[in-house]
Amino acid sequence: MNSEKRFGQIEEVLSELLMKVDRIADNQGQLLDLSVNNEADIKQLKLVSDSTARAVAELTLASDSTVRAVDNLTQVSDSTARAVANLTVDTQKNVSELAARLSGIEQSQELIIKILQDKLG
Repeated sequence: MNSEKRFGQIEEVLSELLMKVDRIADNQGQLLDLSVNNEADIKQLKLVSDSTARAVAELTLASDSTVRAVDNLTQVSDSTARAVANLTVDTQKNVSELAARLSGIEQSQELIIKILQDKLG
């Protein structure tokens, strides 16, 4: 094998090797770009995640406050219902007492009218 042929073979191998090195360098550049883009995406996702966590915490506090308000309203409603029931019982008792008194007054009036009619008549 002569030196020109050997040099041609070495030149061919070196050319292929340089093309592979260029492709590797391009791939490394693309990987670096992807890495930088992924890092930016991860930072953005962390910001969104932190914001979401704060919003969930605020909603939890608001929900707890709402539950306490509903509990208070339920207690007030129960108290109001008991007060209305008591007033209803008291009113019925008063109406019954008034009806009994009215009946007594009507009987007294009838007796007075009868006495008057007997005396006048």
